[in-house]
Amino acid sequence: MALIRIEISDLLKKEAESILLSQGMTPQEAVQTLYKKIVAKGEFPKEVQLTEEEINSRFDKVMSNFAPEPLNTKEEIEAWLNEE
Repeated sequence: MALIRIEISDLLKKEAESILLSQGMTPQEAVQTLYKKIVAKGEFPKEVQLTEEEINSRFDKVMSNFAPEPLNTKEEIEAWLNEE
């Protein structure tokens, strides 16, 4: 058997474990089930993937750290890219 160690927030751990236990499943069984689905399908299960809205929200959050204001023209983009 292999050992997997991850770090997650205490709140997320407690909430997830509560849900899993209410369904008669341990965290270990949940992870094993996820890995089995990944192997069976050859990809991350679609039902667990981020929605397009979640992807866009995360992208916007990351991009907000890069450009201080909207860049509307080619010249503005080039000037921003050439800043040091």
